[in-house]
Amino acid sequence: MDKKNQFNLDIITLHCYRQDERKADEIFICYQGKKIWPSDKKYKKITVGKHTLNFRIPQIEQNESIVLELWDYDFFSPNDHLGTFNMLINEKGGPYRTDLDLKESRNAKYTLEWEAH
Repeated sequence: MDKKNQFNLDIITLHCYRQDERKADEIFICYQGKKIWPSDKKYKKITVGKHTLNFRIPQIEQNESIVLELWDYDFFSPNDHLGTFNMLINEKGGPYRTDLDLKESRNAKYTLEWEAH
């Protein structure tokens, strides 16, 4: 496809309004079945507040639907899939916000802030 119809997706901020676990969530993000954040460790401890992410997913086709999965790392049991962020990348601009589509039986509330360039 023509490069003018491709975007870079910049993931800017993760807002945590309610964490799933009592003390903190041990969060990581996956895209297309692969962990993409954080890149330097297994997870990042997240509590209520605004958390800077600053990572990029390059060469997204215009009108492509992107699904990012939010996971909570567990030490002694399988990791918990908290939910997904579903984004339609159809125009340049932002920042835009997308709420977490929560998995059943989860209690967390997260919002992802992103831009398309």
